[in-house]
Amino acid sequence: MLSVLSTLALVPVAALVGAPPASADTSQFRGVNWVVPGDNFVRGLLVLDGLAQSDSYATVRAKADAIYNGFESQLGANTVRLPVNTHTVGSSWWNAYRGTIDAATARGFKVILAYWEDAAASSGRITNTAAFTSMWNTVTAQ
Repeated sequence: MLSVLSTLALVPVAALVGAPPASADTSQFRGVNWVVPGDNFVRGLLVLDGLAQSDSYATVRAKADAIYNGFESQLGANTVRLPVNTHTVGSSWWNAYRGTIDAATARGFKVILAYWEDAAASSGRITNTAAFTSMWNTVTAQ
């Protein structure tokens, strides 16, 4: 009985040892983060470095084009990660903020939209499920 239990206990180890290592070709992603000065965990609008809350869509798009040009020429970037939160997507600022996304996709960049808790949330918990769902519904619809 002890021999059978010992053998069964080693079966998962033997399976793992014989498995090929996991791998993925990620060379097509050369990315950067574009962030809010200080921290993306804010209880309010996400106004990325170099932007102003008073910027229009056209202004955001022009600033984003210049920033992406620098990312691309100086860093070889082709991917950008941008923060989103319920305060930004649920506001009039969202209409201008979308210029960051549109400028990136227009130049062929991959865009990763990353949810950031507002400062009211903690430990990765969503504090307002309705606002969270509404945010993603808006993002995916556009």
